[in-house]
Amino acid sequence: MANNATQQSYASSSFILGVIGELIPGVYQEVIDNTWSNILRVYFGVNDFYVQPSRSLKKANVVVSNYLRTRPPGQDRLVQTRHKVLLVEAKRFPRSARHDSNWSVNYDWQRVLDQLGKYMRQARAEFGNLQTMYGIVAVGNKARFYQMNCSSTAGHMVTFNPNNPLGGGIQNRILDLTTNADIIHNYLSVIADHVAASRNRW
Repeated sequence: MANNATQQSYASSSFILGVIGELIPGVYQEVIDNTWSNILRVYFGVNDFYVQPSRSLKKANVVVSNYLRTRPPGQDRLVQTRHKVLLVEAKRFPRSARHDSNWSVNYDWQRVLDQLGKYMRQARAEFGNLQTMYGIVAVGNKARFYQMNCSSTAGHMVTFNPNNPLGGGIQNRILDLTTNADIIHNYLSVIADHVAASRNRW
């Protein structure tokens, strides 16, 4: 289980920092997917979670799953079933990033967020609405964090807030994998703690 006080940051890994350094305009989509797969494995260990990159055009690019004990309809015993808990929808740098260092300010984040929300609602429909799910919109070397609360039957997305389990209440910042590594580390540590301790059922 991750603990923000003791969990090592992805930024302390020279390998991951090297991969992040390869995220420049023009880089292939697969490099961005692999970067996030490696970052997430720092926080979501193999004993409790399954981190899976996907090359399907109809699914999120990277998915973190956990196991929950549930009682299937018509059965009288609990069984362990795998459920998606965190999805990353990643995109390549836009063409404008080649000549505009502030490209992320004018980028159409909503388009990618809508796609992420669609995939998260599909996961709910397929596996059940049993826990709050988390989502990351990642474009190039930038990212924004969201969550879909279990209590939101309509599947609305809210900004992830590490200080509020229900999310929202803060501005959704555009975070850079290098310059905002401390913030991203904090976000991922909190999410991993909540999921591992089953504190994501609101």
